[in-house]
Amino acid sequence: MSIVNQACQEIARALVQGEAAFFVGAGLSASAGAPLWSDVVSELRKRLNPHTDETTPQLVAQFFRNQHGDHELFLLLRRLLNKGFEPTDVHRLLASLPHRVIVTTNYDDLLERSLKQEGRTVHVICDDREIGLWSEAEDVQVVKIHGNLDQAQSIILSAADYDRFLRRNPALQRKIHDLFSHRTIVFVGYSMRDWNIELIYNTVWHELEQMKRRAFMLTFEQDEHLVREWERRGMCVLRLDPSDRRGKDGAVSDILARIKNHVDQMSRGCDVLIAEDHEESVLTFEMLLEHAFPGIRIEVARDGYEASMRIGKLNPRLLWVDLLIPRVDGIELIRLVRSHPEFDKIKIIVVTAMANEETRKRMLDLGADAFLGKPIEFSAVIAEVSRLLNHEPVAFGSVPAKT
Repeated sequence: MSIVNQACQEIARALVQGEAAFFVGAGLSASAGAPLWSDVVSELRKRLNPHTDETTPQLVAQFFRNQHGDHELFLLLRRLLNKGFEPTDVHRLLASLPHRVIVTTNYDDLLERSLKQEGRTVHVICDDREIGLWSEAEDVQVVKIHGNLDQAQSIILSAADYDRFLRRNPALQRKIHDLFSHRTIVFVGYSMRDWNIELIYNTVWHELEQMKRRAFMLTFEQDEHLVREWERRGMCVLRLDPSDRRGKDGAVSDILARIKNHVDQMSRGCDVLIAEDHEESVLTFEMLLEHAFPGIRIEVARDGYEASMRIGKLNPRLLWVDLLIPRVDGIELIRLVRSHPEFDKIKIIVVTAMANEETRKRMLDLGADAFLGKPIEFSAVIAEVSRLLNHEPVAFGSVPAKT
């Protein structure tokens, strides 16, 4: 399985579990025809007298405000950003995913409109006053941390705006901090050089370190050093091809469509739930099963507790259990499954390095339907899965004999 496809599955799994949040940047608005930050800064600089070589967006905005005042700044922003842009396919795909939280640095309403077109209700949050009304059960929470174009006082652009925002909205800051603690975060429409990402992600990264949940970024960045630096900070970088014949929108749409496809499959349940914490073993087993049984639906739980929490929703036909998984071990997981009559039809295959006759007999007595010792003969895996699922495997080429 490719790294991109594996990432799409992980994001989809978080979405299905209600544990994903998207951060959306100017790239999505630009695809609809809206100007990029660099375009806005260029327009502001043109109107400064004398000329400045400064390019930092918040500083240029502050220079403009100092010279022309708030009224002219907001009028110019509205002229640049309020030109009847329409949501794109990327907006529509994003809106169709089952997330409940989107954080954006965009001023426009393209996200809100695309969500409403999907029949979803939206709660827009720009400051602390709206945090008390946060309700994911009823609405999609669209957190506009740079403000809303229709509310001039909410606009965050200059250095003074940022300073004021941080002082006045501690609850909103805590909420964003909590998202990184408890959600899988996906960044879309941002450059890896975007100062917004630096400001948001680096603060959380330094505070949470290993407590932070996994974060992903879709990017067209090709600088290997920059990619490695972000990976060092814990970001999973999904690099898209800037020369893709479908264009940048097409490349982003392809990733979102893949995620949606995985979400749809997971929502229908699965054929096999693998409870295994060894990453290399998981990838090998997935590859083997997908090769031998095309179209098989596989889900992965990294420990016994996660497997126990998901088994009712996924309703797998086959539970693949390693006995030495963390939190809830394989033995307790088997006991739990076999103690619930509604799981009677789930077949259980035990895969373990503790391969001796005593352990095999004990697992079969607990209710396992098959027992395989590591290292595993691939032919034995295929034979047992075929028997338990009553599914004939296809013929396939050479693969390693054992794992």
